[in-house]
Amino acid sequence: MPASTVETVLTLHAALARKDMDTIRALVHPGIQVYQSSLLPWGGHYRGLAEFLEYTLKLGRSVEAVMETERLIDAGERVVAVGTVRGRVLGGGPSFALAAVQVWSFRDGRVAALETHLDTPAMLRALGSG
Repeated sequence: MPASTVETVLTLHAALARKDMDTIRALVHPGIQVYQSSLLPWGGHYRGLAEFLEYTLKLGRSVEAVMETERLIDAGERVVAVGTVRGRVLGGGPSFALAAVQVWSFRDGRVAALETHLDTPAMLRALGSG
């Protein structure tokens, strides 16, 4: 297990990118809550590990993207990741680079909540719905 909350965020980012389910399950609290704007096709409020995985699948069916973290702010039981989400819309859609902030919250050493905030109007334009 990673030694700090910041290391956990970095490790989880890498595990999500390579779809390493064992590492994801080890780092995510079973009661995890995820929020992203419901204006996005994958957005909404998800609760529990199964819904967290559903969120990642919905996201992966719409876009291929990676968070390029430019700054991590260690706030104890929270870590704020500031950066750029870069990727492309699947099905021949455009590439995009959007400002993004993630707030990761921890309980019992595991990720208990994730809020992702990005430039939603720009993402909707890339998806062809804005």
